[in-house]
Amino acid sequence: MPPFVVDANVVVKLLMATEQSDAIDAMFTGWDKGGIQIVAPHHMISEVMNVLRRKVIRGALCGQEADREFLALRVFPLAPDPLPDYRPVAWAIAKEFALTSTYDAEYMALAQVLSCDFRTADARFIRALVPQLSSWVRSITA
Repeated sequence: MPPFVVDANVVVKLLMATEQSDAIDAMFTGWDKGGIQIVAPHHMISEVMNVLRRKVIRGALCGQEADREFLALRVFPLAPDPLPDYRPVAWAIAKEFALTSTYDAEYMALAQVLSCDFRTADARFIRALVPQLSSWVRSITA
């Protein structure tokens, strides 16, 4: 079974209590039971760590909660390396969709190179891809 690519937004919503957490948890549980691996570009963990720190600094998350989420992140079940070289594809995607950041394009590129689905919780990113959105790029709410 092919893996699934998830972005940092999905992982943040999984770690923290949001209205989408239950649905995301069910999605991950289903993948785990089905033996489906989760993959992400190398920078995903750093992106999640950055979100946690920003939430602490803004007062939206206390330090102890952030520490707990960081510990959970350290055991997040990502597929082991090595990943294929997806960066040239990411560069092309960023140009094609006029994306201001290549970080988001890396998730899409990895899914494309691995021929698997990509799940995101980033509504703004999804809107940037419409109407050219591929069937393998989906919102977690879809």
